[in-house]
Amino acid sequence: MRRGLLVGLVVLAVLGVGGYVADAAVRGRVESEAASALRTRLSLDQAPQVSLGGFPFTLALLTGTVPDARATAAQVPLEVGTSRVSLSGVRVQASGISLAGDTVRVARAEATGILDYGDLSAIIGVPVAYAGDGRITATYTVDAGPQDVSVGITALPVLDTDAGTIRLTEPEQDASSRNTIRLSRAQLARVAAPIPVALGDGARLVSFAPSDGGVAVAVVVTGVSLPVA
Repeated sequence: MRRGLLVGLVVLAVLGVGGYVADAAVRGRVESEAASALRTRLSLDQAPQVSLGGFPFTLALLTGTVPDARATAAQVPLEVGTSRVSLSGVRVQASGISLAGDTVRVARAEATGILDYGDLSAIIGVPVAYAGDGRITATYTVDAGPQDVSVGITALPVLDTDAGTIRLTEPEQDASSRNTIRLSRAQLARVAAPIPVALGDGARLVSFAPSDGGVAVAVVVTGVSLPVA
């Protein structure tokens, strides 16, 4: 009796390990296909790292749903208005994933990454640098009568998600440009106009935090469809 029970347990253990290995193999293949599809869809230089949730994974495939997924990529191009920029150190967390034929549908995905000040300058249309304490300095060209002059304005950027803009609050003229022209509070506010950050395709910017190493941003995308074949 004991010998038969022991043999049965060994058989079940072997089958369990075999099933786990097979399940892992299926997961790995699908993750590879998803990474390839993302590379093509996002025009990446190399395929991202993709990790799909759900256990056993084969059951997720049979039901056509995957509870969650994560992906990382060194660089991801992004269109903001008319500017094409890129995010570095990108991490994506997705949920509500369904499989239908050769198409993956994602209910919601949040991506975080770093936008450098060169790309932020391209979005705003003027040179931008970090000014410390969460503030940025933007250098504008203003009409000063007989000639145009450069004016540096520091401000605290505040994201307005409803309006799809970044408001430059608490504007102050930097000391160097006060030697050539002095702007009033009203003029500072008029020059430092809100920055439109419309992303399109169901995406919206939900976080914007400047620091010395760049701007940490978060983007939420809803209702994405991705072909995998």
